Amino acid sequence: MPRRFSFRHPVVRHAVYAAVPGAWRLRAHARAAAALERRSAGPVERAHHVEHAAQRGDRAAIDLLADASQRVFEQAPATAARYLESALRLLPDDADLTAYRIELLQTRAYALLGAGQLDAAHGVLTDTLQLVPPDAWERRGLLICSQTSIEAWSGRPVAEPIRRLRAALSEEPGGPSLTGFALRMPLASLEFLDLRLDRAAEIATEALAHARDLGDRRLEHDIADIELGQQSLGFWDLGWALGFVGRYEEALSQLRRAVTIDRRSGHGYLIPVLLATQLNPLIQLGRLTEAVALGEEAVEATWTSSNPGRRLGAHGDLALARHLSGDTDGAQHDAHEAVRLASEARLWRARAGWTLGLIQADSQPEAGIATILQAAGGWELPDVVTAERPLVWAALTEAHLHLADMAGAARGRACPRNRRRRTRPDRRPPARRGRTQAGRRRVRALRSTAPPRPDDPRAAPPRRPHLAPRPHRPA
Repeated sequence: MPRRFSFRHPVVRHAVYAAVPGAWRLRAHARAAAALERRSAGPVERAHHVEHAAQRGDRAAIDLLADASQRVFEQAPATAARYLESALRLLPDDADLTAYRIELLQTRAYALLGAGQLDAAHGVLTDTLQLVPPDAWERRGLLICSQTSIEAWSGRPVAEPIRRLRAALSEEPGGPSLTGFALRMPLASLEFLDLRLDRAAEIATEALAHARDLGDRRLEHDIADIELGQQSLGFWDLGWALGFVGRYEEALSQLRRAVTIDRRSGHGYLIPVLLATQLNPLIQLGRLTEAVALGEEAVEATWTSSNPGRRLGAHGDLALARHLSGDTDGAQHDAHEAVRLASEARLWRARAGWTLGLIQADSQPEAGIATILQAAGGWELPDVVTAERPLVWAALTEAHLHLADMAGAARGRACPRNRRRRTRPDRRPPARRGRTQAGRRRVRALRSTAPPRPDDPRAAPPRRPHLAPRPHRPA
């Protein structure tokens, strides 16, 4: 057709596009958007041209971009975030549109989170909170929940998010509410990660009381209808916490409810996390075949995700399940894949590394120890979440015991935080949990029967105890 062009190669198309004047490009995008509208094309097909051609204040263009972002949110969250950025750029600075701006900002933050851009998502949520009026406690509370969850996932110190969650709860109005439940669950998780066990148990009990007061049906209905990014997070936190305190069947029940809610919402971007979190309860119950199958499903669910942390976590959890089921080659493959996916986030890098080291330590103790220490930042494990440090120290101690290196094993046991009560359940099935104790008994037996080295203090002849004279007591 006259005055219409088709390019066989994208490089040629890009070269022509870059060479034409900017004003011509704007008019061309406008003509393309109008032509697609006449053909009844959907919002996604028109969004690319609209975001380039629309002018500030064009409400129809803003609504179209917002609609297009919702349609591509699950499969392409980064594209959804770009559409929303364009919509916000077109939105005028009108006080009457503040609520709409907050909605667009909040959705963009969750799209960035789904794309793995944690810092950008955190910044957008911070901007959103500045626009929310102080009396809108419920909305502010849900935004703070999302913000603190991002900080925990990105490996930041937990002191500041704990402070903000406590401050939000101090302004809580009377009566049970979904926001009160949502605020308490991440707070309990963060207190737990910081090994403040009594405080974590107290807050989790309060959250459970809120859930009971709200009623299961109402709570499930409310969570299904709240904003993006908050869906299923409450039940995910609850299931995660129940798994850590040994209530595995209840943990599985809550996590499966979260999967149902997330699928019903039509978004499903938390499905990989919710599936992978079920692996630890299944492992503890000895259902390793089911754990491996669910881990494979979680990995498959991340194939369309652009969030590296989500794929990393699924591969790491599946690696542990394969390792415990005896599939060493599969475990190594998934652990190496987790390390490959590790991004700049310190928490993700460390977790992928010590997972690989824990698997290596079973057959190659020296290589496993080196991998763990390199990933964790040394013996004090500064790059490992506080609650997971006992598990890593236990793995280091066991590896040193396999090498009959009592000095190294003693170093792991002497670490200051390792003296706290172990808070994370053993990931090994019950039949294999006695290996560490058996290893310690074997080493003690070897030490007691082996002849002492010349420089060992035990080689010196025993000294007679010094007996001090008993003072005379008058009759």
